Amino acid sequence: MPNIAPLEADEVDLAVRLSSEDERLRAVVGARSRTVLVQPTTIDRKEPDDARQAVVGFYNYDTNRSLVAVVDLGAQEVRAVEETPVQFQLSQEEKQEAEELVASDQRAREFLADREMNPLTRLFFPSTAGKDDPPHRYAVVFLLPSDTERRFAVVDLSDRQVVDFFGPERLTVQ
Repeated sequence: MPNIAPLEADEVDLAVRLSSEDERLRAVVGARSRTVLVQPTTIDRKEPDDARQAVVGFYNYDTNRSLVAVVDLGAQEVRAVEETPVQFQLSQEEKQEAEELVASDQRAREFLADREMNPLTRLFFPSTAGKDDPPHRYAVVFLLPSDTERRFAVVDLSDRQVVDFFGPERLTVQ
């Protein structure tokens, strides 16, 4: 069975570089896209034991498209490029970007009053997500400065802005 152990840093770099250079992917990934996933994988379980492959997921903010490339690390070639209907979880870079946007928001700064944000950031699908064409990619950032205080910020990652900021009262059914 092919090697599906976690990827080493140099393998991640190689997979991202090879997939980013592939003409098939470059033709569909726009100016504003990001690598959101790099994981070991296998296409064919009948591969030799030393086979090493990675799946690289990309998100295109301009078209709201998720794309995947399967990279054979040993042969140093991209085996496949496909569009996929899934929304990948947020990458570490997306989480960091969302948290930085919230940290610079006046409402968040006033609420935090120089306390640590202690954020918890997740992919989010607001009810208004379909208003844009193509739909945008969102994150929700939970601000947790204490055990009892909470605020929530919705970040539009496509437009790079905080679009909503609210407290627990907004989650109460009326």
